[in-house]
This record gives sequence, structure tokens and C-alpha cells, in this order.
Amino acid sequence: MQISMKCSIAVHCLIFIHETAGKIRVTSTLLAKSTGCNPVVIRNIFSALKKAGILSVSHGAAGAELSMPP
Repeated sequence: MQISMKCSIAVHCLIFIHETAGKIRVTSTLLAKSTGCNPVVIRNIFSALKKAGILSVSHGAAGAELSMPP
């Protein structure tokens, strides 16, 4: 997958997470349906965003939140 594609998916995910904050639990499966890609791709992007300190991901209960304001 090209970097530009991963970047557009990451931006989509971040906007989706911000817009749904507190309303629903955002999971990789939900974002995969929203973006039309595989949940594994979303998890890899989540991992990179978490490593960068942009995203916090809850294991077990599932869900992602922004670590800082947009």
C-alpha cells in the first residue's frame, strides 16, 4: 500500500474518532467498514499513530481516542 493511501486512511480515522468521541466506541472493524479497507491495515495505522503519541488505544474493551486535541 502506498504512503499516500495510508495517510488518507489515517486522516479519515482521526477525523472519525474526533467526530464520534463519547458517542460510540471506535474499533478497527468499524473504521475498516468506513474506509473500505482491511481491519489489519487500520490496526497497523493505529500502531503508528499510538507510537507517535497521537492516539491512545484501549486493549480488551476496544476503542480508540485522540491523545491530544486536534
